[in-house]
Amino acid sequence: MSVDDGTDIPEAGTVLLACLCAVSSGRYSYPNGRDLEDLAELLLSSDFHRPAEGRAYAAILEHHDRGDPHDLVTLHAQFLTSGAFTEPGGRELAALMLDLVTADDAIRDGTAHPQRVRTLAAAVVAEAHRRAASVDMSAAIAGHPPSDWLTVWRDHGTKVAGIASRFERLIAPSSKNLVEVAA
Repeated sequence: MSVDDGTDIPEAGTVLLACLCAVSSGRYSYPNGRDLEDLAELLLSSDFHRPAEGRAYAAILEHHDRGDPHDLVTLHAQFLTSGAFTEPGGRELAALMLDLVTADDAIRDGTAHPQRVRTLAAAVVAEAHRRAASVDMSAAIAGHPPSDWLTVWRDHGTKVAGIASRFERLIAPSSKNLVEVAA
């Protein structure tokens, strides 16, 4: 993913997470208090390509649900005190935290403005749809008796259609965006 001037920025999922952390830090705010809840209905942790991004997104939602800050410092502290960096996937989570700092700098510099949060979320969901749609159905039915194949295919089709529906809702013209309150 890159911006118009050709400058490379971190992938959409990472920039999206940095945008959500920027909201918590008070640099930006939502037009109404429901925007993160609305986004949570459309973007799932499993939509992220990198498991560490999904884990960070889940942590952001948990903090938000409790009314706690979900900025970079808070997330890092949570992962550090919980031992998440030493668990399986911890190295990737630590690398993501570094990526989030870089993405946060990009947001501050205007490279990835937080008003793009729904566009970034749509990019994450679109990639999830691409991955789901490209599943090799031969591999998906492997190990299932032929009598279950139709159910496997139907369930997979339902999953792909559900992702497509969430994507459509994210890009709808009435989608809410973040608004800047302070630079």
